Amino acid sequence: MKKLNKFQRLLIAIMGTVVLLGLLSLTFLNKHNSHMRIRALMREARIHTQEEDYGEAFETYRLVISLNKKYVQAYVLLAEAAIANEDPEEALFFLRQGLDATNDDERVRVAYNEVLREIRLEEEGY
Repeated sequence: MKKLNKFQRLLIAIMGTVVLLGLLSLTFLNKHNSHMRIRALMREARIHTQEEDYGEAFETYRLVISLNKKYVQAYVLLAEAAIANEDPEEALFFLRQGLDATNDDERVRVAYNEVLREIRLEEEGY
């Protein structure tokens, strides 16, 4: 086997560096694109909620969650859309999923307790 000269070794090192930088760039771009897509979907879901198109809002928030299971805001806003749709039980369901997925995030926990309190008050006739 022929021994590589200095130029060949340098060329191989440069090629390896270029490949590594390319892979790092792709990773960054994928994360950036995913983040941008989530932001766009969140805007879309809020619009659906404002227009009282709750089915589309739910579907869009669920798509966000499928892209990032730990996206706290998606769970909270999904629950708010369920409340706006006059379905607090469904809101609790979504928030329970959020608690599981986000390791009991405080923001999800606060929203869950708030919805639960409202359900109890309504049951008691307040």
